[in-house]
Amino acid sequence: MKFRFFKSNKRVYLNKYFFICLTVLLLFLVYAGNYTLNNDTWFLINHGRYVFNHGIPKIEPFTLHNGFSFVMQQWLSALIFYLFYRFFGIKSLLLLCVLINYVFFFIFYKVCMCLSNNNYKISFIVSIFVDFLLLSLNFMVLRPQIFTFCLVMLLIFCLEKYIRENNIKYLLLLPVISFLQINLHASMWWMLYVFMLPYLLDGFNFKKIKAEHYRKIPIVITMIVMFLTALINPYGIEAIKYFINSYGVKEINGLVLEMKPFSFKMMSGKFIFAFMMIIFICYIFSNKDRLRVRYLLFLFGPLYLGFSSVKGLSYFFILSIFPLAFFYKDKFRIVKFKEVYSSKIKIIFSLVVVTFIILFSVLYKTNGLNYTNKMSKAVDFLLDNYDKNKMKLYVGYDQGGYFEYRGLKPYIDPRAEVFLKANNKKEDIFKEYYDLLFGLLLDKDDLDKFLEKYNFTHLVVVDSERLYNRINENGKYEVVFKGKTNEGMGYKIYVRKDLKKEDVNK
Repeated sequence: MKFRFFKSNKRVYLNKYFFICLTVLLLFLVYAGNYTLNNDTWFLINHGRYVFNHGIPKIEPFTLHNGFSFVMQQWLSALIFYLFYRFFGIKSLLLLCVLINYVFFFIFYKVCMCLSNNNYKISFIVSIFVDFLLLSLNFMVLRPQIFTFCLVMLLIFCLEKYIRENNIKYLLLLPVISFLQINLHASMWWMLYVFMLPYLLDGFNFKKIKAEHYRKIPIVITMIVMFLTALINPYGIEAIKYFINSYGVKEINGLVLEMKPFSFKMMSGKFIFAFMMIIFICYIFSNKDRLRVRYLLFLFGPLYLGFSSVKGLSYFFILSIFPLAFFYKDKFRIVKFKEVYSSKIKIIFSLVVVTFIILFSVLYKTNGLNYTNKMSKAVDFLLDNYDKNKMKLYVGYDQGGYFEYRGLKPYIDPRAEVFLKANNKKEDIFKEYYDLLFGLLLDKDDLDKFLEKYNFTHLVVVDSERLYNRINENGKYEVVFKGKTNEGMGYKIYVRKDLKKEDVNK
């Protein structure tokens, strides 16, 4: 059984060099310009470090809350990130992003080649377009979603090959994809089923849309096996339920940036809408004989995701664009390379690779890549002056992940779902934080109750929080440090006045 990604004839072999040359250039131009570690990277590295040293946790070990039931829904992704960080240094995370993006590009390209009858020109144009959008909109960052993008496209590749060749061998890979998805990024596991539904609905007769009749039963059986292989994870059914417990929460949708809809007021929102219109125009002017129910579902289904949240935009672009390779497969004439150009292509490819390596090496040794955190000075101050084992620390949602990475235990961090009662089985901390952040708990009595409940020894508060100037009203805390981040965000460190001397590092 072979999944043939490259054919053995000379023409396709030469096209491979052409493809790799341009891809390497694309990756270099996009990544080398400006690379900053995503805010979530810090808690992901911390998760991976914990798994490497202690195994997979069932009780949440990183915050000041005790006894929270815990599903580390991206444990395998975090472990991979940490292993790169541990053995190759933090700057190797840039290379990891490049490599995974290349894998995604490669799989997407092969899907387009499958749909276009090996028209490498239209396949490459469509693939470049998608990758450009994902990179420009900051979706290709060091987060578990980059693995999900690859697995979703591999799922599509197998299903499209199954339809075209009527061979169930391509379905045998889907349970493996399910197993990888549940361990790499459990919160998105159900989306595999969502993206398979168009293949179950397609094939039925719809007016004016050509039907492709293929066997649905093997797909249904495969979906059942996929569910069984998904149970092979450290948390069993709880990992599968994670999505159900975590989505549709109004506090998360109101606070977490990626869960909010994109804004038409911003220039980026106008560009996003313009790209959506381009995609719709391409569908309208496509060959009507090539419209398929599944492709229309991939257009309109993810469109809802795209308008409802920034996160959903990535899946809209991925799933709505690859059918263009099928619609326009005859629009670009395939020109075969003559064999006399073989040596020239290899020379060009070698020069591109050497240039990329040299420039990457120069960037690697400079400060052109941003690997620091905006709160590093605050953490340095706390660790230099106080005993971290005796701290009860308040830190807000956006900052908590970096404090955990440095070995401190904050009140909250960017893992919103962990602080829902449906997941931790004890208390809805995220709602409490949401009410605190938006002023619902900031009359003096409520503020005093909140501070008394946790008896914080230290609070690190940024100027965007309403707590920033209100803690003084309590009278039990004093400011010991003020700072600003590189972006100009101010913050204060409050310490409880009755802190015992033994809690201070001297």
